[in-house]
This record gives sequence, structure tokens and C-alpha cells, in this order.
Amino acid sequence: MHPSFGRRPGTVLRGTTRPAAVLLVLAAVTACSGQDTAKTTATGDTTRTAITLTAATTATKENLERSASQLRARAAALGLTDVRTTIQGSTITVTAPGDAGGRLTAVTRPGQLLFRPVLALAPCPTAPEADPSDPTDPLLQGTAPPELAARFAALDCAEDRNLPDLQAAASVPALAFGAAAEHDVRYKFALGPASVNGADIVGAEAAFAEQGTDGWQVRLSFNPAGTKDFADSTGRLAALPSPGNEFAIVVDGEVVSHPYVREALTGGEVVISGSFTREAAEQLASALAHQLPIEFQRSAVTTLPPVGATP
Repeated sequence: MHPSFGRRPGTVLRGTTRPAAVLLVLAAVTACSGQDTAKTTATGDTTRTAITLTAATTATKENLERSASQLRARAAALGLTDVRTTIQGSTITVTAPGDAGGRLTAVTRPGQLLFRPVLALAPCPTAPEADPSDPTDPLLQGTAPPELAARFAALDCAEDRNLPDLQAAASVPALAFGAAAEHDVRYKFALGPASVNGADIVGAEAAFAEQGTDGWQVRLSFNPAGTKDFADSTGRLAALPSPGNEFAIVVDGEVVSHPYVREALTGGEVVISGSFTREAAEQLASALAHQLPIEFQRSAVTTLPPVGATP
């Protein structure tokens, strides 16, 4: 039997003893099922959807070409056909036929995964009927580091899209929000520096759990360095009191799960399970399996007219 998170066997990243683990990506990523529609001209040309990625730092030709290749691989994994990538200067423009904005958003997401220790967490009520005077609402667990304490205490979960720490460096503590509510309550987190990152992932796939109630999962495997770092980190966390024994799984700046650790995980394989739809699991797996070597800033979705269209 493999060591585990929580109380169930298996190397499973799941929720803590709080109500329901929620493992869901941004709504913009999940809303991409269905048929893509396109306008066709008499010449057979169709409209195309486009997103442009601009390198956040100086990028080499090799890094840009590698990124374009990974983006095409992501698209193929998600069943998106006729995806084209064009490199110009420090930008990559990704296009697909028809109204493919949702699926291109999934293809071009950063796909950054970090494992950060939880230093402190507190609930942020999200239900309209939540009573701000309820003494359980501001319940704090753990201690935020001094440099983050004031900001953590003042955080309003309604302001999550403006949280600058979404792009915080992996080597420094950061603030984050849960990706979704857990029984109408969303959590805010003070997190320590990352001890494991997505660069050590060598495999990621979406799979359906035939047994139990976990449904769709994302299964990860680490390289030797990642396996060692993960084992060392989980071993240290297992000896700490709650919430210091929790590991936050942070995807693109948001906490998708924060399971507690009861012993070191040494097998080099991990399963993230919870409230995944099939589309969400496949999108996350494709992003983690085909990581981009550099960071990009992403433009809004635009529509390109058919080549044969008249003004």
C-alpha cells in the first residue's frame, strides 16, 4: 500500500477533513465543450479564433519553437484540429478554426503547478446569505508570515482577480485563494515557498476512477529529483500540527486542493482527485504534460475573418 494524504490509501491529493475537496480550474477553462461554429465563404475558407502569447522575458528562438510545439501538442491532446502557431518576434499567435475561444483558452493557459506548504488559512464566505457576524466566518488557522500578515487579514475573496500574488515567484511566500468554494465557503491562504514544482513532472494524464466516488482524476509522475523533493517535503509536513501538515496544490496561482499529509510520499506518483469534469481533468493534464519553457502574457480571444471574405 502506498503512503497517502488524508485518511484514504493511495498516493492521492485530495481535500482535508473540511467539507468537500474542490479540484476545479477556472470557469473559462471548463466552458469549452460542444461544437465550434464557423462562418464559411464561397471559397471554403472559415473564420479562425486567435490568441497571442507574448514572452514575459527575453526568449530564445529555441524556447519559442519549443513553446509552439507544446501548444500544438496540447491542442492535439484535447482533440482540437487544424491548430496553427505563428512565431513573430517574441510572440506566438495560436489559431483554430471556428468559434474555439474556450478551447484555445485551455490550450494557452500557463499550466504552472506548484506544491506549497500551508502556513495559514481562513474562510471567506461566498454565499449571499452568509452572516458576517457569524463567529466561525473569520476563523483563522495557523500563522501568516510577518511580511504577509496584514495583507492576509485584510483579504476579501471578492477581490481575487486583482491579487498580485497570482504571479508570485515560487521561491517566496505568497497569498492565494481557493479555486472554488467548499460548501459555499471559499478559503484564503498564506503559503510558504514552493518545495516541488511542475518542472519535475514527467507525465500527466486524465483518468476515470472506476472504483470509489472520486470520478475524474489527474495522475502525475515525477522525475527522480521531483520524487526526492516530494518525499522530503511530505515527510517534513507530516510531523507538523494542522494546518502546517497541509500541502496546497497551486495551479496558475490558485489553490485547487489542500490535503493534509500523514506520512512521506515516496513513490514518485500522485493523483489529484475531486470534483473534476472530464473536460477539466483533460485540460489540466494536457497543460501539465506539455509545459511551456517560458512565461507568456496572453491576449484576449479575437476572431480572424475568412481569407476569402470581403470587407
